Amino acid sequence: MYGIEIEVENLPNAPEYPLYVVTEDGSLRNNGKEYVSGILTYKQAVTTFADLTDTLISNGADFNERCGVHIHVDFREKSREDIASFLTKYLAIERTLSAICGISRANSNFCLPLLEADGNKIYYKQYLFEGKSSGVLARCTKYSALNLAPLTTQGSIEFRMLPSDGKVERFNAVIDMLNTIAYGNLSLQEVVEKYSIPHRDMLEAIAFMESLKSDTSNKSRSKELPFMEQHFGYKKQTYGLTAEQVAKYLETI
Repeated sequence: MYGIEIEVENLPNAPEYPLYVVTEDGSLRNNGKEYVSGILTYKQAVTTFADLTDTLISNGADFNERCGVHIHVDFREKSREDIASFLTKYLAIERTLSAICGISRANSNFCLPLLEADGNKIYYKQYLFEGKSSGVLARCTKYSALNLAPLTTQGSIEFRMLPSDGKVERFNAVIDMLNTIAYGNLSLQEVVEKYSIPHRDMLEAIAFMESLKSDTSNKSRSKELPFMEQHFGYKKQTYGLTAEQVAKYLETI
């Protein structure tokens, strides 16, 4: 199940649309509006996005760099283990998702990639691996590409990197990937193979999650450096490792 939010500007007479409500958004200018859906199936999300986009274009809506599309993925019936599995797979495909969404969003301060901004890591650690209540996630900044804070209020995880540009194909590609990692029951390795994800990206995702599980002391954090140096190419190029090789290395740290 999904929720969709579409931001547009230059829409003084916003048309109504089934399954969506129109709201004002203070971050937008020039009669900016936000269309917020109710709970949608995957099929409804895809079909209504395409049709609503056509409606907005025909009504003169302005899609620009201030506008984004946010996709909420329903996790109300998911366990912490499910969320951790989703997060690992998401981290592996984040660079691919970023390439799909475009450089303007990847460089935006309103949807920072998790792999490049770890300010929320302590809260993910506390919730996923220390057993604290979901209330700790309310402290997360929402301005990250993947926002876990709505788990506290809506039971969803929000993907924020999509631009609001009227490109239906881009939306379809992104929601397909999110649907696969949330509901597709594929292993991390299968996701990597399905989307031809570089092994470096898979390893970086594993290292990120291992850093959440580990102690936050300097001694523990220092163990991450050899892993980064050896496998991510910071000091040398070492790509193409198998999942078994990664697992064997992780046992040593």
